[in-house]
Amino acid sequence: MPCLLPRGRDANMAMDFTAVQDASNLRTQVTATALGITAPYELPPERAAACNWLVQSRCPISAGEDLTYHLSMPVTAIYPLVSVTIEMDLVDQSGQSHGCFVVDARVVAN
Repeated sequence: MPCLLPRGRDANMAMDFTAVQDASNLRTQVTATALGITAPYELPPERAAACNWLVQSRCPISAGEDLTYHLSMPVTAIYPLVSVTIEMDLVDQSGQSHGCFVVDARVVAN
């Protein structure tokens, strides 16, 4: 069953992960697949800066450190009412992934 994303509301997600190496910076990369088309989804810079969304921690991070990432994103009224697969990845300055997930979702009317 997909996660429902009502238009006009915020979508909230949290992810626990363990840092795989020391990192001075993390950024959130998002890819969305809808109607058979896969494309990067550009977050606003303040939301893409994953260090801003660490819970009770901040960058730099250390290898082996247990962390929680939380992000809230608006589901705007212009989003079409479609099913979408969302892939999120937290990558450091060298491109190393520290945590990722894939979720099936559906944008619905509020």
